[in-house]
Amino acid sequence: MNLKLTIIFLLLCITNNSYCNDSKSFTSNNSIPKNENIAINLKAGLNNNWHTANFKKFENAVGCNVFKRGEGTGEHFSIGIEKNASKDLQVGFDFLYVNRSAILSHDTTFSFRDFANDIRDGTARYTLDANLHYLELAPNLKLVLLSNFIKGPLRLFVGWRFMIPLKYEFEQNERIISPDDLYFILADSSFVRERKLASGSIGSISTFGKGVSFGLENLIKLSSHLYWTQQIGFDSPVSNITYDAFWVASSINFSTGLRYSFHKKEHQKEYVELPIEDKIITIETPSEPLIATAPILEIEPLGFDGIIETGTELLATAPIVNAVFFENNSSELPLYLKFDKLSYEAKYKMNPIKLHDYILVQIAEILENNPAATLSLIGATAGKQHEPKGLTLAEERAKVIKNQFAKLGIDEKRIKTFAKLLPDFPSNNKFEEGVKENQRVDIIVNNAPLQEYVNFLLFERVKGNQNYKIKVENVAKNFSLYSSLADSTVKIFNDDSIFIFDINKQISNADENFLIHQTTLYSSSLNRKIVDTIDLKKLERKTIATNYSNFLAILRFDYNSSILSKENQELLKQMANFLPENCTLEIFGSADLLGSAARNDELTKKRANAAMNFLNSLKKHRRMPVNYSITNQESIDEIEKFDESTPQGRMLNRSIFIRIKQR
Repeated sequence: MNLKLTIIFLLLCITNNSYCNDSKSFTSNNSIPKNENIAINLKAGLNNNWHTANFKKFENAVGCNVFKRGEGTGEHFSIGIEKNASKDLQVGFDFLYVNRSAILSHDTTFSFRDFANDIRDGTARYTLDANLHYLELAPNLKLVLLSNFIKGPLRLFVGWRFMIPLKYEFEQNERIISPDDLYFILADSSFVRERKLASGSIGSISTFGKGVSFGLENLIKLSSHLYWTQQIGFDSPVSNITYDAFWVASSINFSTGLRYSFHKKEHQKEYVELPIEDKIITIETPSEPLIATAPILEIEPLGFDGIIETGTELLATAPIVNAVFFENNSSELPLYLKFDKLSYEAKYKMNPIKLHDYILVQIAEILENNPAATLSLIGATAGKQHEPKGLTLAEERAKVIKNQFAKLGIDEKRIKTFAKLLPDFPSNNKFEEGVKENQRVDIIVNNAPLQEYVNFLLFERVKGNQNYKIKVENVAKNFSLYSSLADSTVKIFNDDSIFIFDINKQISNADENFLIHQTTLYSSSLNRKIVDTIDLKKLERKTIATNYSNFLAILRFDYNSSILSKENQELLKQMANFLPENCTLEIFGSADLLGSAARNDELTKKRANAAMNFLNSLKKHRRMPVNYSITNQESIDEIEKFDESTPQGRMLNRSIFIRIKQR
């Protein structure tokens, strides 16, 4: 594409030379007239974009290794004005519409197990199609290098670019490069070699960008007022496309258009003899006009003072809702299910409702790691009143899930299917939500635990103070300062002050070299944003004691039940083996919103008491070095329930929450 653009520009230059050799209608003075008052430029052209990046994901995107570079082409249109500052210098201001789209890509190699149970290597290409369109404001200076270059002046231009995003969409895809017999299996059981991972708006787009531009512009004089322009330029950014990733877009551009010059009218002076009269003339001097002073908002980062703390922390795996929920009277595989491989860390830190989308992948992994494990798939309905096909539908649902496990590499001999009108532990069909919950297949894992539950994980976090100097003038003082790094806001009371944010932020990827963050000074009508980075390589690292403050264990109960299952008892035993000396366990009961408030309150307390009594029995018989306290969930603000708009969210709320407090 670079070659095509270059050829187009060379053709324009050849055309220019032909025109100049043939034209004899103008004088040799083709420079910009001295009596020019103002000029208007209209231009259009193409730009070749290349993106430089170092990120795995941004808001709304899926993380898949690191994107480094990308290329693309786009069009641009502009209208601008300029005025003579001196004989050879013009000051201009352009309004542009610029397409800065590009496709970023990278290849990755992975191992997989084929249907013959052989381990092979494959290569996949991840692409990110970024569709970026900007409104750009470009103040600039234009210096005449040669006044008669090709039938007109040759000028050097330099200027700023201020960019406001108009369109910021993306599409993220994954395509198999090799081997030729490797395919993705979609939810409808179709085989494809390319699939869409994500699409939509770039959620973390920078709302205001900056850059610089420079280049050469040739003017060919067509008449005393009109010039034909040809321009080649280069744009270089000084800010990122998004505020949460290193990602910049540069371009080389070619454009052509017309420049129309408006000249000052020159009037001949007329001298008229006026009679002299003895008359006093009073001249009134008008009062000076009031000049509005522009507001000043400035944020100056004074640097980060802190360290990187490293260590281990005790975490619990997210609770698993071991069921797949179907639409009414349907046995089609639900569209919400996903089949990407999960990272080990995701099982501890992903939101449990989002984690449920990967339930089949999780169960398949358990069977791969436990050769003696088997599955029982219990298909169920909401009863013949709601789903007339009854047991036939329940059996179809179980077979659909069995077939999907087979596609995930699980031997069908390890899977048994059952059909029932209602689940073994049904929800209340008097509620619409209960009907939706009963339209499911329960997945029972035999001879293996459903989850690991608790373990120690390595962590890194940035801890210290981020300092800013703030200057606010010529505006009202009701301003606030927000730091994305600290995720907190402070009020501004003084015009010129220094503010300090306490930073305690965990680093999600230990391999990152820079921590990018945004700070915003804002009021109801004005705002000023800056993007800053912390160089993690320069920070001192300090190893600290094991952290228990982020521990949150969640154990699920059946509908309308406070009985602690054998599986939950085993999980509590596992947790007890990880507890530190002289700690306190806080246990909070929880219930969904179905049923009466009185019954839910009763369930909340009974569930918490069941867990507390079992843990106390462990302490009595095993002499565990722990103390326990129990607190009613209603009095704890920090425990937030899951979204009840989905069956899995309501099932997750039928639970207890456990935290560890060290003395």
